[in-house]
Amino acid sequence: MIIFLLPLAAILVTASLLIGMGIGFIQLGPEITIVISVLIILWVCIAGAALAYKAPGIPSGNNGWIVALMGTFAFILVVTGGTLVGTKLLGHYVWAFDKFYLPTVEQPIDFPHTSHVQKGQIDCVFCHSTVDSEAMASVPPVEQCMFCHQVVGKDLPGVKKVLDAWENNQTIQWVRVHRMPDHVRFVHEAHISYFSEKDNVPASAVCTLCHGEVGTMERVEQVKELKMGFCVECHRDNGAPTDCTTCHY
Repeated sequence: MIIFLLPLAAILVTASLLIGMGIGFIQLGPEITIVISVLIILWVCIAGAALAYKAPGIPSGNNGWIVALMGTFAFILVVTGGTLVGTKLLGHYVWAFDKFYLPTVEQPIDFPHTSHVQKGQIDCVFCHSTVDSEAMASVPPVEQCMFCHQVVGKDLPGVKKVLDAWENNQTIQWVRVHRMPDHVRFVHEAHISYFSEKDNVPASAVCTLCHGEVGTMERVEQVKELKMGFCVECHRDNGAPTDCTTCHY
């Protein structure tokens, strides 16, 4: 009856692999974890095939097709489960797979940071005013845009949309570009304060560590992976804690 337990074993092994990769990543780092996980998946596939077709006590004759079917099912389950889990974990820990299938984010109004940062010399904190004092980096309301655009650029197509929103008492529905999973707690103030003091730089200089050179972007895009591996590596390099409760609470 061992052949009929293979699908259950495949599920248990895949679940164990998921937990083991999470623990191994913290203790060993991403590269070693990936190598070990690939070896585990290969071993499980080979073991499953061997048990399915060569284990003692497997019926023969007319029941052989049942054995082959169950063994093949277990084998496919292990391969598919391992592949899905492995890909998900690699995307979560190391590589940003979402970049390959997510379209470029289009905003309701074109907002070229180049014009505001490079030409206008506007500091990041002027618009994102809570980035160095609260958990979230605020997105400027229409009223803040109007500080300047009551006077500057009133004939530009994008500014006209801002003026329309202002006159009709509407908000601008900006599309979020950088987003952490809901189970991750990221406090901007703590990171800004640490690196500002450590490197003796203003808050605007710290933003580039995670967001890249936004001031050179015509359209904001995600250039850093912002995956678990990215965060854990940074914590290690700066002597910050890496236990789960640091970010997941």
